[in-house]
Amino acid sequence: MVHNSIDCEGGTMPANEHAASTQTPFETDNLLTSADIARMAQVRPSAVSNWRSRDNKHFPQPVESRDGRPLFDYDEVATWLKANGIAFKDTRLEQAAWSFFDQWRGKSDPVTMASILLWAACLASTAQNSTAAKSDWGTLLNATGTASADEILTRCRNLTHSLIEHSAKIQEDNGKNSTLALALAEPKELKLLESTKLAELLTFVDTLVAKGKETTDRLCSLILETSIIRQGRMNGALGRPNSPASALLAKMAVSHLDAHIPGGKENVSVYDSACGILEDCLRFHEFSAESHHSRSTPAVTFHCADNDAEGAVIAARRFILADICNATAEIVVGDSLATDPYPFVRSDVVMLEPPFGLRFNPDNADARWRYGLPSRFDSSMMWVEDALAHLAQNGRAFVVTSAKPLCSPGESAIRRALIAAGCVEAIIALPAHLYIDTGIPTYLWVLSAPDKNRDTVTMISVGDGSSIYESEGEIPSWMRAPLQWFARNARSHAATPFAANALRDLHIVTRTVRSIDILGMEQVSLLPSDWLLHAQRDPKEIARMYQKTLDDIESSAEKALEAGQAIKEFTSQPMDYRDTNVLQLGDIATIRAGSAIVQGEKGADDGIITLRHVREGILPSTDPQAATPQDEKSNDRITEPGDILLTAIGEIRSMVDATGGHRVDRRVNIVRVDKQQWDSEYVALMLEGNWNTVFLQGSAIRHVRPARLEVPALPLEQQHRIAALTRAHLAFKMQTEALGRLLGMVADAARYGAAIGNVEESMTKEEHS
Repeated sequence: MVHNSIDCEGGTMPANEHAASTQTPFETDNLLTSADIARMAQVRPSAVSNWRSRDNKHFPQPVESRDGRPLFDYDEVATWLKANGIAFKDTRLEQAAWSFFDQWRGKSDPVTMASILLWAACLASTAQNSTAAKSDWGTLLNATGTASADEILTRCRNLTHSLIEHSAKIQEDNGKNSTLALALAEPKELKLLESTKLAELLTFVDTLVAKGKETTDRLCSLILETSIIRQGRMNGALGRPNSPASALLAKMAVSHLDAHIPGGKENVSVYDSACGILEDCLRFHEFSAESHHSRSTPAVTFHCADNDAEGAVIAARRFILADICNATAEIVVGDSLATDPYPFVRSDVVMLEPPFGLRFNPDNADARWRYGLPSRFDSSMMWVEDALAHLAQNGRAFVVTSAKPLCSPGESAIRRALIAAGCVEAIIALPAHLYIDTGIPTYLWVLSAPDKNRDTVTMISVGDGSSIYESEGEIPSWMRAPLQWFARNARSHAATPFAANALRDLHIVTRTVRSIDILGMEQVSLLPSDWLLHAQRDPKEIARMYQKTLDDIESSAEKALEAGQAIKEFTSQPMDYRDTNVLQLGDIATIRAGSAIVQGEKGADDGIITLRHVREGILPSTDPQAATPQDEKSNDRITEPGDILLTAIGEIRSMVDATGGHRVDRRVNIVRVDKQQWDSEYVALMLEGNWNTVFLQGSAIRHVRPARLEVPALPLEQQHRIAALTRAHLAFKMQTEALGRLLGMVADAARYGAAIGNVEESMTKEEHS
């Protein structure tokens, strides 16, 4: 446990005087891509494309290119933006930091290397803020020019040991400084770095720390966030900096404290048993400090845990770098559902963004499951009960789940018990695409300790689809400001242009529902959509959706341009396929039939992947975790990210399940390849090759044994190139589908009498003519 007693005033000078006197990593050329310029000016990438394409705009010419992308000089772009009256944010520091990191990491995994950078920044900042170790840090830096990699690492280990030992002596908890020890734990990948790479890293963080703690924390968070976004679905499960969902939970928590604990508290307890990279807790502190700007900020104790060891390590490093005054953090690495990490903690605030659809076999003897034993097929309800078990009497819990725990028949009895006990204050439907590792809609439970006087539940929807409802009743006053903030600002924190478009024009609707009406249902449902009142069809809504569809086309246009570039890059290099070996699928993959029994095609309503989904190449539109197995005792086979779904009945069709977590029709095969040797998208494409159709047999229904299908064994790099071509095809397909939706909006406008497009501008032109 760490009690932050470090001075909270400005930064320090670099420990390495030589590094300060010569060129530092922040003095390198600032080169921008078109996407960087769009972020800098807070416009769409298509706007930058328009600036470049118009001769009369005189936009700066590229000064260099990297990976086929043009690069522009920062100063030239800034001068052009000023001259054209376009406001922009000075991002030179951010660009320089990312430029160094991106070049330093090379082809290594960006999130892994970002974690190493955070480790080095923790080591540098802790050493430079310690009078006992500051000189040792300077000695370490001065030795990096001549020392070997082993010698540098030995010096780092000695410095780490000294810092932890010194921290143990000054801590109030008798040496329990586990968070600092976790943060400074040596990354195993360090052993793979050459001495020059280690020296570059240590020099960079020394220069970074010299710019002050706030700048250090901000730039480290930026590098981590960008790295996570670049990895997309593969690295988003632990959260990301600037997550709009995490910000909403934190704002709700701060608003709750202000509303329900009059006069505030000197000591606040926060519990998060699925803390990931600690984003919820760090945003809570940020918003709490803003709320108490004219008062002293209360002391905060963060009780955190996570089953992912690397995520917990990043969490510890972020806490150290945040350098939060008057805060204590303990981070336990372990399975919170198997063993209660804090059985005696009762907190004022509980914030949980747990993994969706995690399977777990609960212990019947665990006191946390007092409202009922959840299904072992989905742990979502267990997180809800875990949150309630750690709430103080006046506390509030905020738990994000998928749709399943709100509506699945198997957990209706638990929902009934929660409503009867008065534990559910509100359910908030959130928009889809809040998380980069899944596009499903999510829901926020607002929970309290049992309250026999509570006889209503507030149902709220915040999303683009909320416009189909109309409000009846009022949002609880303490929730209003956080929800309004989210509706205004979620889009600005979106991870991708597609997500940004999904988070625009968010509407808030609500309805207060009597608990007795909910309990009167045979199967208790807490889905807001089951209780909100539907609004009448509005021509203005048609016009708004028309404009949104136009924006969908514009946002996908950039991907279509990139797809065209991908095709150009593919065709620009020859590929020699002579002497290629051909292997059978059974030799390179495990093949298992799905286990779900589907009558007809009704599996589409249950989130089950059926023959129709594979043949159409589209995953179920419903939440993959919202379906309850027909037989709770069965061991259903669930897909993992990157699994190939294959049907060889009647025709050979295949697709890749990028998200995983789906149940699969037993007529569909789940094909799993070694990702170190095979690209799933490439294999899926090859399975549909014309040469494999000769293996189809049978007179009535033709079929083939999947293991016999043939796949050319190309080098992995060439597989990736072909897979990129597949993604280009998908981008063009999305553009075509968006155009189809636009035609649908035009038809709706004609039917319901809506005015679409800029009608006033069009009428003005007609009057002048």
